[in-house]
Amino acid sequence: MSKQIITKRKKIRIDLKQMLTCVGVIVVAVFVFTSFLDLQGMINDNRFQIHEIELKIAEAELQQAMLEDTLSQVDTIEFLERVARESLNMARPGDRVFRDSARIR
Repeated sequence: MSKQIITKRKKIRIDLKQMLTCVGVIVVAVFVFTSFLDLQGMINDNRFQIHEIELKIAEAELQQAMLEDTLSQVDTIEFLERVARESLNMARPGDRVFRDSARIR
């Protein structure tokens, strides 16, 4: 007698509860991953906005320093003379005044 190998196929039983649990875990994992990517994008946008605001603050501080320097010079005679010459087109007595003939009508 020859030995015959009998192969039995195992029936695969699909457990519906286990399958739904796996699908649920996968869905939650995908949701968490996409939420993480969205949050990462928002974080990068906020970092860019922070950088822009820091630049504006630096410009404002520089402008403030310039204004404070100008304010400290307001009470000096040199400042008043410079403002009178530049803004009001005034001259000291004895100064030579040159006029641009192209600008005169």
